[in-house]
Amino acid sequence: SVTVNQAKIDEFIQEMDAKVAESGAFVFDKWSDWHLRDIGKYTVEQLTAYVFVTDAMNFCFWPDNPSG
Repeated sequence: SVTVNQAKIDEFIQEMDAKVAESGAFVFDKWSDWHLRDIGKYTVEQLTAYVFVTDAMNFCFWPDNPSG
């Protein structure tokens, strides 16, 4: 089963709020900071999980209606 950790969500919101307050704007981190660089140090299972999660996150933002 899947559960949502509300405390972690609240913590994330507070961190984002602090970043916005500090810089005056919301600044996205570079995507390269979040992607794998040296795939040779990961197992096949870890790489498969990584691809599954990134694809799932990508597709969850697509609208059901192609026109938006």
